[in-house]
Amino acid sequence: MTLNQLSYFYQAAVLQHFNQAAEKMNISEPSLSRSIAALENELGVTLFEKRGRNVTLTKAGEIFLEHVTQILDDVTRASNKMQQIATNGGHIDIAYVSPLAREFIPNTVRAFLSLEQNKNITFHFFQDITSMNIEGLKKGSYDLIFGSYSANEPNIEFIPIIKQDLVAILPIGHPLGKKAEIEAGDFEKYPVLGYAPRRSDPSSHFDVIFRPGRWKSVHLLHR
Repeated sequence: MTLNQLSYFYQAAVLQHFNQAAEKMNISEPSLSRSIAALENELGVTLFEKRGRNVTLTKAGEIFLEHVTQILDDVTRASNKMQQIATNGGHIDIAYVSPLAREFIPNTVRAFLSLEQNKNITFHFFQDITSMNIEGLKKGSYDLIFGSYSANEPNIEFIPIIKQDLVAILPIGHPLGKKAEIEAGDFEKYPVLGYAPRRSDPSSHFDVIFRPGRWKSVHLLHR
């Protein structure tokens, strides 16, 4: 199995047409057909079914396409990284949560690029919730991420950079408003409104304090 075979298969799968795939890859259609036939023989499965002048993926072909797409993406990413290193530059893929988009990320990157040794480094930016960013980090899509702490991630190092207070918003004149600090138990007598938790999301900290079933007065707002 070669990288060319995977590329031929990918184009044929996307275009659903051997002739168009061959034209895009700058080879003859017979050459592409033979390459894919050899690939099917090596894998021991049929990847395509003919539908007139077009082709469609079999079930095995659909599964194989998922893996081939990932492989080709990884090869492209690796090639880009090596080219950047060869030109004395570099590239960093950063993912972050939305509250950091306005000031923290721009200011941090600007300060980084102000250093002479970093001036040729480029960035790509991605915004999502922490759980999705962690998955991207595990897959190698990102070099580093900024978000909330997530438990049960032994292979990821979390470094605190910002400390935020968890605050309660109360109506004017509410009895708890007279207290300098509020403990979780203070809410037992009152209805509480908050976001339903999602893994690695700030609302997950809310879940630790107000776990559903602990108090009957707790209400969760789904988003």
